Amino acid sequence: MNGVDNLIQQSMGEGDAGYAGFETHDLSTIICGAVDLVEWCLESRGHTLTRQITETDIRVNCQSPALTQAVMNLLTNAIKYTP
Repeated sequence: MNGVDNLIQQSMGEGDAGYAGFETHDLSTIICGAVDLVEWCLESRGHTLTRQITETDIRVNCQSPALTQAVMNLLTNAIKYTP
């Protein structure tokens, strides 16, 4: 197990139990969902975001709500600190 896996497991309190709640998801679906959830924030600040989705299917093993929240945090920080 690498260092990142160790950190994830420690933060989840799982020890050697594996990744509880992790499932395989399409990354573009998660990102698009997060963008949809912050669309109002973009519009209220007068910003626009262009989506450019590739045909490549990128699958990730994750907890979808946690990854969606992380992407939303990145987006809202970008919105907040963009003049």
